[in-house]
Amino acid sequence: MRSALVVVCLLLPSLRALADDVRPPAISEVSASRKGRKVEVRALITDETGVLSATCHHRERGGAWEGASMRKGSLDDVFRASFNGTPDTEYWIEAIDLLGNGPATYGTVSKPMAVGGGPKAEVGGDGSPAQSAARKNGRPPAPVVQHRKPPGDALAGQEFAVRARIRGDSPIATAGLHVRDPGQQRDATLPMRRVEGDTYEGKIPADRAHGTVEYRIAARDKRGAQTVQGEARDKWFSVTFRPAGPVEPPFSFVLNPPARVLPGAPISVRSQITGPASTDDVVVPDRARILYRGPDGRDQAVDMKPDPTGGLGGFKIDLPGQAAGPVYFQVLACDALESKCALDTGDKRKWHAVSIAKAPGPSPAALDAVSSKLPSTLP
Repeated sequence: MRSALVVVCLLLPSLRALADDVRPPAISEVSASRKGRKVEVRALITDETGVLSATCHHRERGGAWEGASMRKGSLDDVFRASFNGTPDTEYWIEAIDLLGNGPATYGTVSKPMAVGGGPKAEVGGDGSPAQSAARKNGRPPAPVVQHRKPPGDALAGQEFAVRARIRGDSPIATAGLHVRDPGQQRDATLPMRRVEGDTYEGKIPADRAHGTVEYRIAARDKRGAQTVQGEARDKWFSVTFRPAGPVEPPFSFVLNPPARVLPGAPISVRSQITGPASTDDVVVPDRARILYRGPDGRDQAVDMKPDPTGGLGGFKIDLPGQAAGPVYFQVLACDALESKCALDTGDKRKWHAVSIAKAPGPSPAALDAVSSKLPSTLP
């Protein structure tokens, strides 16, 4: 107890510092260098509690903004981002700390910096510095889209949410997801809706969540300026949907089927049926049934009766005697509405085989067929 109090006392100053930190990161010592088509932007970014993310937004003159993540050096607080560009490339930086303070900015959407050095030259209608390069070309500044693709693969058959921060000099009028199969033309535009602040969300529907899907984010402000944001210039984000693992059946079975029965003798089948193997919940099916096919090849179904001697979930049945030949059967368990069902063999086309014979012999050939007595709700 005493050592725990000592630890708490030692941590109190740092916890108080975290609570008192309401300042955004500090951005300084920014520089941009170019070698051929490759541009590298460097900035010293510091914060009391640590920097969560730093992004360098860049574009060619009058083009759409693209975001490049800035990576921190291992030995210092210098963040770097690299991308293709020219001396006319514009850029600005924003950073957020671990507590969400910020963003701190170096440059802005309307007053970006130039890779060639200093603020981007602006020319107004009277010849004085007043308008950005976009305005000089008669174009208002386009909205800025920030999106980081979620890591890893998504689950197939499940709705996939895409979130992005979208803002600009003018209010955002519309935002949407362009969606396509890899390398194909855009085949759908899905709406993105504002969920809070400048955060927007669009959803790739479950019926589209298979294989690999490519997407990009489009935003238009009320003045008509538009940005289409992909992973890089003329590229799309991509997400791969991995197939879901096998679905655990709602019931598990313990069964020891007979291997051989004399002709005309009843075929006794006993089984213990409880809930899924992965749960400790006490669950038993509302009904159990034997599906079987005798030597005559006809599909038949008979309800099993509860078996008090078989423990929790015990069921039994004595099938009528059969002539010599193979008899195939499956045990089916369902809830009262047959909304949840399972087969003890785990496969519609897999059966237990019983040899109806007077003497031991070879096992019957496997039956590869689906019973016509199966409920339609069985997956």
